Amino acid sequence: NLQGPVVLPDGVPPVQFGCNSPDDPATQLTPANFTMGAFLALAGTSAGSESHPSTVTPDDASLRFKNTTVSATVNASNYAVTGDANGTTDSTIWAKLTAGGSTLKKQNKTIAGKSVSVVTAVVEGVPYGAASPRSTSARPVFSNVNFKNCIINRGTNALFINCTFDGVTFIDGAKTMEDSSTATYTLGNNVRFMDCTFTGPIAQGDKSQSTAPAPTKTTLLTNNWEFNGATTIDFTMPAKDGVADSAALALIKDQATIMAPQTNIEMGSFTAPGAAKCSFQGVVVAGLFDVRGVAKIDGSIITLYDRSAADTQTLGYFGANDSSSNQGQPDSALQQAGGAAYGSIHIRYNPYRTLPDGINLCVSLLPDATTWREVAP
Repeated sequence: NLQGPVVLPDGVPPVQFGCNSPDDPATQLTPANFTMGAFLALAGTSAGSESHPSTVTPDDASLRFKNTTVSATVNASNYAVTGDANGTTDSTIWAKLTAGGSTLKKQNKTIAGKSVSVVTAVVEGVPYGAASPRSTSARPVFSNVNFKNCIINRGTNALFINCTFDGVTFIDGAKTMEDSSTATYTLGNNVRFMDCTFTGPIAQGDKSQSTAPAPTKTTLLTNNWEFNGATTIDFTMPAKDGVADSAALALIKDQATIMAPQTNIEMGSFTAPGAAKCSFQGVVVAGLFDVRGVAKIDGSIITLYDRSAADTQTLGYFGANDSSSNQGQPDSALQQAGGAAYGSIHIRYNPYRTLPDGINLCVSLLPDATTWREVAP
């Protein structure tokens, strides 16, 4: 029996794990370990017969893209949108976007014989809602669209609102890319998902190669995904068309929820963390993965960017200024609003989930409550 505290000398960790050689292949974990080829094989025309609407209508819930590549572009001078984006006429969505800091870009379109004002694009800061965004992005808008086994073409850089994504969603990007402070991002995809639902995995790689390799480096802007609002990734939900998963899709769902080893991913909200309620199940492999707000995570998060720096991974409230963690303290406005405004993050590690290809050594560290107990002094 020990009475009193057990104290180690300053600077000595109570438990330390390591390996005999840092060059041991079993302990290496790099983006090059992972291949996205299995995901690409289940997206686009490789997944089956293509369905690609020739015309699109704003907010059309019947609009569906299946087994195809989706793309859209925004003209840098007049913000005219070409491609597959359908835009939105929903004034509620307009107000929500404006309140979040987005600048709406409208075009007049003739719908059912009437001239209608349509928000076809938005210009917004990256990351969305940050007090000091690193850049801006001009995004074509997709609203209420159903995508199944689709490839999002590089350079689309879209905003998806109230969309559903079934099967595999593959986000295309070049193997070789550099970061940029401009709003073009033609080699990668700087995309945002607001109030969307995913019933299948999301992967990123170069679609021009069968192995779909990840980029050679993590880029914070050129290859950036944001999940905001009530966005859900839930593999227990059925596809919108009611078709059961193929054996290949069921197998890959067991491996990973997000497979993007060089992608910067933001989930939640800078300004209203208590209102951003995101959830997902499974394993995430990313370059960076920052979670703010209210999130339920059943699985594991593996990040590969500069793992020597602890502040490259955020699970909690980070502050409205993206450049500082503020020592974990919420901004003064949120402090005055009370605890409900802070949000909360619940992570439950599931040791029974299948890990994705690329993990050379699986180690689980679990406490054994029968081996120790704490007593009051």
